[in-house]
Amino acid sequence: MADMTHTTRSRRFINPLTDVGFKRLFGQDENKGLLIAFLNCLFKGKPIISDLTYNDKEILPIEDEGKTVIFDIHCTTSTGEHIVVEMQCEPQAYFNQRSLLYASSAYVRQTQKGKDWSYTRLQPVYVISFLDFKLKEYPAKLITRSSIRDDEGEHATINPYMRFIYIQLPFLPKALEDCRDNLEKWIYIIKNIENMETIPMQLKSAIDEMRQFEEAASIASMTSEEYRAYERSLRNYRDRIGVLEYYQQQFTNGRAEGRAAGLAEGRAEGRAEGRAEGRAEGRAEGRAEGRAAGLAEGRAEGRAEGRAEGELEQNLKNARNMKAYGLDADMIHKVTGLSYEEIAAL
Repeated sequence: MADMTHTTRSRRFINPLTDVGFKRLFGQDENKGLLIAFLNCLFKGKPIISDLTYNDKEILPIEDEGKTVIFDIHCTTSTGEHIVVEMQCEPQAYFNQRSLLYASSAYVRQTQKGKDWSYTRLQPVYVISFLDFKLKEYPAKLITRSSIRDDEGEHATINPYMRFIYIQLPFLPKALEDCRDNLEKWIYIIKNIENMETIPMQLKSAIDEMRQFEEAASIASMTSEEYRAYERSLRNYRDRIGVLEYYQQQFTNGRAEGRAAGLAEGRAEGRAEGRAEGRAEGRAEGRAEGRAAGLAEGRAEGRAEGRAEGELEQNLKNARNMKAYGLDADMIHKVTGLSYEEIAAL
C-alpha cells in the first residue's frame, strides 16, 4: 500500500488519460474485469466478451527492416477477436493511416507458417481509440464506428474483419446528469475521475464494476514504486498538453495578427482604390454634368438667338409694309425698333 506521502496528496484518484493511469485501470490482469465490462457496454452485445487474454504490447516487424508497432493495450477474447485499445491526448499527423497500421499489424500477426494454416483461422480486429481532441475529418459526435462498407445502397458492412471505434472526449456531456446511457457514464468517469473526491452513487448503482474501478483508480492503493511511475507519466502528460496548448495559442495569435495585418493592408488598398475610382468617377460625372450644362446653355442660347432672328425678320417685314403705306421713318422706327439705317436700306 502507499505510504503517507501518497495519502497526503490533494487528489484521491489517478488520471486515466495518462499512459500509466490508463494501463493500470484496463491493462492489468487483476483489472481485466473492468475492460471486459467496458467493452461489452461499447459493443452492445456484438460480440459478447466473457474473458480475454492480454497479449504482448509490442508487435515485432515481419521482416528485419520493418517497423515495430507498440500498442497501449492488445488483448484477445475467448472467442478469438483481437482488440487494440489506445489513449491519445494530442492530435497526430496521419492518424487514419496509423489506425490502419494498428489494425493490419494485429491482423497479419494471426497468420502462421506451415501447411495447417488456413484463412478460416483469421479473426476480426477491433481498434478502439480514446481521443482527447476532435478529429476534423470525422463527424462531430462522441462515438464514431467505422468499418469496410458498401459505398452505395444502405452502406451495409461487407467486411467485418476490421472495425474502428473512435471516442472523441470533447463531445462528452459536461454533466453526469446529461449522460444518456451507461456507455456515456463509463466514458464520463474515465475522463473526470481525477477531479472527483468520490464516485457518485448514481454511477455505482448503474454500473456494477464502479466499486472495483474506484479501488483501482485510488492513489492510496498504489505502492511507492507504482506512484513514482505514475508521477512520471503524469508529468509527461502535462508537458505534452502544455506544448499543444502553447502551439494552439501561437496559432491563434498568429491568426489574429495576420487578420489585423490583412485588415490594415486591405484598408490601405481600399482607400487607394477608392480614391482612384472616385477620381475617375468624378471626372466622368464632371464631364457628364459639363456636357449636360453646355447642352442646356446651348439650347437656351439657340432658342434666344432664334427668337431674336425671328423678331428681326418680322420687324423688317412690318417696316416694309408701313413704308409701302407711306409712313415716315420716325413712325416706322418707333413701331419696329429698327434703326434709321435699317429702314433706309429697305
